Amino acid sequence: MPDGIDFLMRPVYHGMIRYTDLKDSSLTLEDIFLMNVYLDNQKYNESVLERERWRRHE
Repeated sequence: MPDGIDFLMRPVYHGMIRYTDLKDSSLTLEDIFLMNVYLDNQKYNESVLERERWRRHE
């Protein structure tokens, strides 16, 4: 998405927050950043586990 909107919308998409939470300014950019870091870490951890599963399966 243009202008970094995906950075803001990603936690909404994953159900961590509601869109209205973005609109009412109850969250800081730091909050949004931390949620995105968490999602990145989860994605990385899942990829490591998947690679390990495939390695053990072979």
